[in-house]
Amino acid sequence: MSTSMLKHLMLGSLLSLTFASGCDTKSHGECSTDEDMHWFKRTQYGGPLGTNKWCVVCDSTVSLEDADLWVEDNAGESFLDGEWRVEGVTPCLYVYSDEDEDFAEAAVCEAAACAPDPDVNDPVYENHGMWVYIEPILFGD
Repeated sequence: MSTSMLKHLMLGSLLSLTFASGCDTKSHGECSTDEDMHWFKRTQYGGPLGTNKWCVVCDSTVSLEDADLWVEDNAGESFLDGEWRVEGVTPCLYVYSDEDEDFAEAAVCEAAACAPDPDVNDPVYENHGMWVYIEPILFGD
């Protein structure tokens, strides 16, 4: 194999790894209207694999032991109308938007999550990637 070919192969491999591994940006804060409510935004860049954006609202006063009751009172109807498992549920809900907004900016997530009646549906479970980010912030290490 020529040196030039080897260089191209190595460069291609490095670029592939960079795009495949992606990177994250994360932000969070308390809702100014209710200090017990916290918003969390995460964007996971996947290069050619696409980008995922999540916006979540959590109630910091609810323990994991009581999260199932909180979810019953706060999750979206379409989630609650279906079969759902209680095990592993957290006091956090994914926030959605009725508009074309995709939560690209943290301020948009904050506004949606901290609205008087946020558009929420399904809860964050303990095995979700968002919980790995949220748990240490919400409940400490």
